[in-house]
Amino acid sequence: MADLIQKRFSTIETILKMLNHRELMFRAIETSDKRQGNAVIEAEFFYLVAEYKKGLSAEKQKEVTTVFDYKNLLSAKVLDDRRATDGVTKLWFNSVIIDLFRLCKISLYRPLNKTSLLSAMTPIWSILSDINEKQLSLIPGTEEYDEWTDTLNAQITGLLGRIKANITKLEQLGEQFQEDIAEEAQRELPDAMKLKFEHASKLYRREVQPLSSFLDKDTRYEKGDGILLTIDALKNVFVRNGDLEYQALMTNYYLQYLDLFEPIKAVADNISIYLRKTKEAIAQHNAIESAYVIIKQAYNKTLSADRRLKNIKLSDLQDLAPERTLGKIKRPAPIQIDKKPAFLSNVFNELARRTLQNAHSIDDKLVFEDVIQKDSAVAIRHSIRLNRWVTSHSWPENVDFIAHAYEQLKNTFEGFKVPDLLEISSTLVTSKQYTIKALPAFKQIREEDPDTGVVTEMGYCVRHITATGQHSEGSDGNQ
Repeated sequence: MADLIQKRFSTIETILKMLNHRELMFRAIETSDKRQGNAVIEAEFFYLVAEYKKGLSAEKQKEVTTVFDYKNLLSAKVLDDRRATDGVTKLWFNSVIIDLFRLCKISLYRPLNKTSLLSAMTPIWSILSDINEKQLSLIPGTEEYDEWTDTLNAQITGLLGRIKANITKLEQLGEQFQEDIAEEAQRELPDAMKLKFEHASKLYRREVQPLSSFLDKDTRYEKGDGILLTIDALKNVFVRNGDLEYQALMTNYYLQYLDLFEPIKAVADNISIYLRKTKEAIAQHNAIESAYVIIKQAYNKTLSADRRLKNIKLSDLQDLAPERTLGKIKRPAPIQIDKKPAFLSNVFNELARRTLQNAHSIDDKLVFEDVIQKDSAVAIRHSIRLNRWVTSHSWPENVDFIAHAYEQLKNTFEGFKVPDLLEISSTLVTSKQYTIKALPAFKQIREEDPDTGVVTEMGYCVRHITATGQHSEGSDGNQ
């Protein structure tokens, strides 16, 4: 076919006509991508051309034959080379032409895996390294300065465009996976489900995960920092150099790359959810299928042995049992709390006190009485009863209230002791219902316990009490 074609088109004419028949190029790119390169086996390319020409008019068929003849493609610089390797002739397409057609179809965007991302970073790292080693001119306006800044700009912009294109492609795939989840795609045939699961798993592992990590602002690689850290370092170079134009440009690049992290993270989340749910569905289907086979074999075995039998033997269903036997549940070990007994005792005493303060009767059983000491429970009850008496008692004014309380309580209040006067004094001094006035006089109360003979003495400053009213702000009790 090719030897009979004599007409040649220019590069522009060839590309324009190839764009008119772009579906053929799309198929050629898909074929080359399966082998991960820009080369297409010549025999496969001729087959694609022949299949494409079916249904076209005679004039269109002639045009396709002329345009896609390998000699025309070589002369138009669409093909870089045509050569045989291992006995197979291959057509090596110009990567620029291939990228042009990739732009026309999102699904053909070249995937960005970890290797290609690091390869794209290599020239940027090289420029930054040369700057740090002072091998490049940092004088704005010089020829060398303009050359390396233009190269840097082209590398960062090119990578940014490739990442945006791939995220667009991945977003469409992620939305499709999300729709599959919403439509309960697990109802698909198991083989189709497994194929989609393998495709999604490979996509997540080869493209989504590396790109998500690449766009993280804290990522570092063995050969250099991630893209965001690298751009930030370059911005600092231009800050020190006083180049405001490139400083602003690097800031703009930084923000553009930073904005791409959320979209790729959303894609990663969608595919991750799909993988998890599909894996669960596949496992469930496999379990049901396996159980069906076991039950059917047991059923056939029962009928084949004796048709009078109505029950399947339990031993024939042994394979349905869990792979690991469950151990007996033993008595739980005692709970160990990382606190000392004294701390816990104080906690329960305080809880018991607060509970009793809200109780209707002082004789009600404490909620926490079973977990505190009996002496503590008695002391709490005594303290609450004493405070209730102080609150309800009618206190005479301009009288030594300590002596008054002692006389009122020593013979009538059960369990009263001289130290209780300290608690009474504390309650009144902090109360807003009374004003306490200290006098320049001191007294002493002495009491002997009739049972033990122990003598208790308490010296105190004489204080008079004056009512300020139930809702009065009063003094602070320190007059």
